Amino acid sequence: MDKIYRYKLIKLAIAMPLVFSIALVLNIQASLSFFGPLFVFVVIWLFPDPIELKRFVVQKMLLVMAVVSIFAAFIASFSYINSVIIFLFILLTGWGIKIWIPVAVNLGLTPIGIFTAMAVLRSSAPYTTVVYMMILISVGVVSGLLVDSFFWPVYSSRVIEKQVSQLFLTLETLSQSAFSFERDDSIYNTQILQIEKQIQAISKAFKIAIMTHSLSSTEQQKWEQLIGLQKKIFLHLRELTDLTHNNKNNPLLNRIRPEISLLNNTLSETFLTLAQVTLNPPENLLLPNPNIDLQRWQRSLTEMREDRETQSFDLISRLNVALIEYSLESLVKIISESIALVEDSSTEIMINQSLDNQKNQPITNN
Repeated sequence: MDKIYRYKLIKLAIAMPLVFSIALVLNIQASLSFFGPLFVFVVIWLFPDPIELKRFVVQKMLLVMAVVSIFAAFIASFSYINSVIIFLFILLTGWGIKIWIPVAVNLGLTPIGIFTAMAVLRSSAPYTTVVYMMILISVGVVSGLLVDSFFWPVYSSRVIEKQVSQLFLTLETLSQSAFSFERDDSIYNTQILQIEKQIQAISKAFKIAIMTHSLSSTEQQKWEQLIGLQKKIFLHLRELTDLTHNNKNNPLLNRIRPEISLLNNTLSETFLTLAQVTLNPPENLLLPNPNIDLQRWQRSLTEMREDRETQSFDLISRLNVALIEYSLESLVKIISESIALVEDSSTEIMINQSLDNQKNQPITNN
């Protein structure tokens, strides 16, 4: 079993008895006592994993439950309930929720809101039922959130870190393909599809973090820039892979392949280091610089041009090598921007930590 589902089962095993016990102590009628455990299940099992998003949806959900239940009690106290009235009530509450709540949240909360309102409509004491239901729902929701927050919590900022780190690892694998000059199309297409899915997942996690206000303005700016740079790296690596694959028989390119292999090793090391740094920033940050190896390779190519060695190769070969050189320059430039961004953000973290340490130090009088 996947560890995520195992963790959720453990959380349910902890929270469910807790809510049952509270319902027994409060002596709420048996026909309604299932609402507490039901909403524990909803919060822990059905709601999206980030804690901030759970809290955001819970606030909306409690609002919907309260408004819909009180509205249902109002209708039930003035009229005999039949199927026509229930149908009209469902249409009216669905329309109201659609106006109050964003569509993404509305789709999940409308069925739950209508389901809980049915108990009120069918009750002989609707307002008492509303009070009992709101107590049980609140107990279930709060218990689910507390257990979810204390046992293996998932925060959207941490999700972004893990996904950005994993994408750098996948980009490192793609960079190896770009310089191997031999490409397996099935493996390559799988890599491209995997990276595209990872980029979509990162964008989704970032939107959740913005929506739930779980990132500071500095963190939001940092991740937005870094995610954008990763997208550009992916596009340039894809372009470079196509160029090297189409030029695997280029005699001029094969002549300077040893110098390219050094750059490839540095790029690989850079991606691996970026993956590590974005997940666990070290105190002393030192990232490899692929620009040095690029300049070394360009100097070798420039010397060949000045000595007219490249004139012995046909024009198509020389033009394609120039295209590869331009693509490499663009790729290394973007990677250098990523390195600078990570270094700056890590420096800010170190400065903030040192300031916090100074605040915590006791003041002594000389």
